[in-house]
Amino acid sequence: MKQAVLYGMICLICGLALTGGGCAAPPKAEMEAAENALARAESDPDVAAYAEASLLKARSAVAQMQDAVKRKRYREAKLFAGEAASAAERAINEGRAAGVRAREDASALMETLKESLTDTQDALNKAQKLPEVNLDFEALSQDLDASRAALTEAETDRAENRTGDAVSKGKAARGDLNAIQSAIVNEVRSGSPKK
Repeated sequence: MKQAVLYGMICLICGLALTGGGCAAPPKAEMEAAENALARAESDPDVAAYAEASLLKARSAVAQMQDAVKRKRYREAKLFAGEAASAAERAINEGRAAGVRAREDASALMETLKESLTDTQDALNKAQKLPEVNLDFEALSQDLDASRAALTEAETDRAENRTGDAVSKGKAARGDLNAIQSAIVNEVRSGSPKK
C-alpha cells in the first residue's frame, strides 16, 4: 500500500514537472484576446489622446506576456494576458469617456465664442458712435475678423474630431476677443466725461 502511494506521488511530481506545473502550452486564447484588446485600444484616437497611461500598462503587460511565453512560463503568460486585456479595455473606456467630455467642452466653448463675437461686435459698433472714444477701429475690426476666422477654423476642427485643435484655436480666439473688449471698455471709461 505504501509503495502504491509513493509510486502515485512520484508520478504526480513527474507529471507536474513535465507539464510546467499544470500549464503545458501557451494560453493561446488569452493571448489572442489580450492582443486583440490592445489593437482595439491602439486604433482608438480617444485612447491615444486621453488614456495614455492605461495604454502603456496594456503594452507593458503584452510585452511581459510574450516574454513569459518565450521562457515557457505559461501560467505567468496567462496572468499577463489577463492584465493586458483589462488594461486595454480600461484604456478604451477612459478614452471614450474623456473624449465625450472634451467634445462637449469644445461645443460649449464654440457656443460661448459665438455669443462673445456678437457682444464684441455690438460693443465696437456702439463705441464708434461715441465722439469721446479714440480707438483704432480699423485695427480692432481686423482683430475681430481674425477671431471670427479662428472660430470658423475651430468649428471645422471640432466637426472633423480634432477636438484638441478646436479647443486651442477657440481659447486663442477667446483671448483675442477679451483683449478687444478690454480695449473698448478702458477707452470708453477714460473718454467718459468726469462728473
